[in-house]
Amino acid sequence: MTRASSERIAVWASSSSDGGIAVRSLAEAEIEGVSCDDLDALTARIDEGVGAVVVSEALLDSSCQFPHTLQ
Repeated sequence: MTRASSERIAVWASSSSDGGIAVRSLAEAEIEGVSCDDLDALTARIDEGVGAVVVSEALLDSSCQFPHTLQ
């Protein structure tokens, strides 16, 4: 993972507008954020290299496959 990718945050929000708000808020703090529309996009960003992942609580319900996808 490069220094640049380790400073990027992937955001998977429950709506694209929420994702955009989160990315803009990160940009105001001079942190690069990338909004992911779905789990496939999030997984791709993780594979590219990110320093952190932010996932909306609304996406983490009892049927969520998110933790299993990352194994």
